[in-house]
Amino acid sequence: LAEEHKKERQRRLDLRLSRKLQQEKKIEDRLKASLQRSQAPAHKKVGKQIMFRSAPLFQARRVVQEDDGYEEAVREHNIFGIWLDKDGVPNAQQPEKAEG
Repeated sequence: LAEEHKKERQRRLDLRLSRKLQQEKKIEDRLKASLQRSQAPAHKKVGKQIMFRSAPLFQARRVVQEDDGYEEAVREHNIFGIWLDKDGVPNAQQPEKAEG
């Protein structure tokens, strides 16, 4: 029984070593192939080139409106009777639209 156990252990060890050697050989082959690719001359492009398209003449610009919080202030004033300005100060008067 002990002899079988030794043989099985040796077989597993040999199998492990052979796998490791195979893996190292595979890695070495990959590195060689990679090195050959990197040192080989560049491949010349073959075939019909993609048609050049010029850039559009102009793009429509979006007008960005900044939110001054006026609509929200009016809504809060209508619901609660007060509204908070940008600094967080409560006001009881009707909010006015800021010009400029």
